[in-house]
Amino acid sequence: MPRLTLNEAALRGYTHEYTINTDDLTNTSSGATQDIEIDVPAGTVVQDLGYKLSTAFSGGVSAITLAAGISSGGTEFLTAGSVYTGGTTYVRNTGSKLSINEGGSDADATIGHTYSAAGKIYLQFNPTGAALSALTAGEVTVQVRILDLNPSQEAGE
Repeated sequence: MPRLTLNEAALRGYTHEYTINTDDLTNTSSGATQDIEIDVPAGTVVQDLGYKLSTAFSGGVSAITLAAGISSGGTEFLTAGSVYTGGTTYVRNTGSKLSINEGGSDADATIGHTYSAAGKIYLQFNPTGAALSALTAGEVTVQVRILDLNPSQEAGE
């Protein structure tokens, strides 16, 4: 996992960052989705997940959405949102596992998903009208805050 340095994490509030662009989206089947999988170790909690759409995806397709979940096609962290031309620049915690968000109710909050065994976060890109490989532009940076529940081990223990 691309872990941020302690200084970066303290400034941003996230612990991991992933940048996905057209070079990463290589599926050549028209309209077929592609998952980018992020490994998550056992004994951790995903507590926050958001993205910044730096450059809207365009070229070839007529639309493209991004969702994030605990399985392929899942939306527990992010419900499907447009990352195509005109898509929202900043998106955070729209899924059922991360329901504290701007305008949300803290009383009904769900604040994370615990991985008791090693697992994955699935970032699913879903195109309309053509294959993902037809894209000519686009970049999104996904940031995740992962809490490690495992006790630290000191040398000699």
